[in-house]
Amino acid sequence: MPKTSTVDRPAAVPGLRLKQLVDQVLDRLGTPHTENVVEDVFVAIENDPVWRASYDRMVYESGKPAVTSWASYWISHAEKRMGDQRETASRNTLIDSYTRLVEPAKKRGKKVKEPEALKAMHDHFLAHRASLPADIRDHREVIVALIMDGIGVEAAFAQALEKPAFAW
Repeated sequence: MPKTSTVDRPAAVPGLRLKQLVDQVLDRLGTPHTENVVEDVFVAIENDPVWRASYDRMVYESGKPAVTSWASYWISHAEKRMGDQRETASRNTLIDSYTRLVEPAKKRGKKVKEPEALKAMHDHFLAHRASLPADIRDHREVIVALIMDGIGVEAAFAQALEKPAFAW
């Protein structure tokens, strides 16, 4: 059987490691975070060798479009802000453009602990197995993280299947 090259390998959804990297970078940025926090995070990643190595590994495993989009989603999610105004990224080479986060995001429900999130995800999966795509298992970490952060179960499944577009 021939080896699979990076070109042949399908891009997996970046999971909890990416969320943890984003959270770590956000914790180290000065506060308050500006509307340009998406670009600020990518600048910080580019300038820190440890963060850059982790980012590069995720890009190798999942592809740049998936990693930059999901990193930007996790930034928006952590900031509880969203926006629709595109800006050209001028301070780094990891992204070409990003969305300025200016508007408050929709109100979330109460955060839940991991065991409750796992149970809710499992119950939803069993109830809707026939209508879910076969690759839904690849999104498990993301779905659980979203549910734990107060996103409804149905919305978490939908969001995990949708490619976010906060940065390119």
